[in-house]
Amino acid sequence: MHDVESRLRATLADHAGDAPPLAGLLSDVHQQSHRRRRLRTGLAGTAALAVAVLAAALGPRLLVTHDAASPARPAAPPTTHPPVAGSALVPPKITAPVFPFAAAPRPSGFARPTTRLAGGAPTLAYVSTGARPESITLAVQDTAPPCASAGDRVAVRGRTGLAHDEEFHRVLCWQEGPDQWVEEVASVSVSRQAMLAVTERLGQGTTAIDVPFSFDLLPEGLVLDDMSASVMSFRLSGEPRTPDAFIGELTVLLNERGEADADAKTVDVGGRRGWIHSEGTDLVLNVYLEGAVLAIQVPGSLHLDEADVIRLGAGVHVLPAAHPGKG
Repeated sequence: MHDVESRLRATLADHAGDAPPLAGLLSDVHQQSHRRRRLRTGLAGTAALAVAVLAAALGPRLLVTHDAASPARPAAPPTTHPPVAGSALVPPKITAPVFPFAAAPRPSGFARPTTRLAGGAPTLAYVSTGARPESITLAVQDTAPPCASAGDRVAVRGRTGLAHDEEFHRVLCWQEGPDQWVEEVASVSVSRQAMLAVTERLGQGTTAIDVPFSFDLLPEGLVLDDMSASVMSFRLSGEPRTPDAFIGELTVLLNERGEADADAKTVDVGGRRGWIHSEGTDLVLNVYLEGAVLAIQVPGSLHLDEADVIRLGAGVHVLPAAHPGKG
């Protein structure tokens, strides 16, 4: 599994908003970079961290419908991509992830823990309720994180772990079992004793990660990589994870608002109004909902044409656990 240490640093730095940070859409020109920044605004922070698809039993539960906003004037349709093997849209078969421990009781002065999937790693986070921002985040992965190679030896859950301090964070990691490593990152103002207290109180069992969307159709060969209350992102199976979350991935984002690009084309998305435009080789579909906008970024590597992207968007359903990001 890809190194999650950088993701944890980003998670701990982003507790001011409602969703995880979006690295943005690929672009070759300055104007497209500006569009990426507009889309990223819907994923400004993670005070309510929470993100694969549930079993078909969840069904298509639409919580939102039409919005009165108007997209920009239509322009020429974006470039389409020829279909290739593996790009077919099919009913998805993806297992919802869980954090593999029962959450510890929250430390004094912290809110109840929240969960998300970050770079394929289930995470559990505690965020302080006081004026001073503090956080404790644990991530579970199947390979040793960098912190496992150096630091002070400490006893953790009857095992030997390693701990070290950085300028803004404290880091603790240990091997819980075969193919299971845990990395804990906390604000530097959180004591090592408090971090150890959280680890010792992790229980047997699992903690659910809320799922914001269900899908009627997805391209074949995708792996869920990131999930929170407002976003789900999928990478191609066999593709390595990158430090830049969401780049080159199929990403579905729920945002409170959205803007149509000047070259966007108005389209019908399963009876809902939307607009579609190209970002380099990517296609971006935005769908108006009641009080929110659903944005879908489809990388060119999936070789979906415009009609397929619209079919995909028509089959995305917002679930009760979803929470729009603030744009």
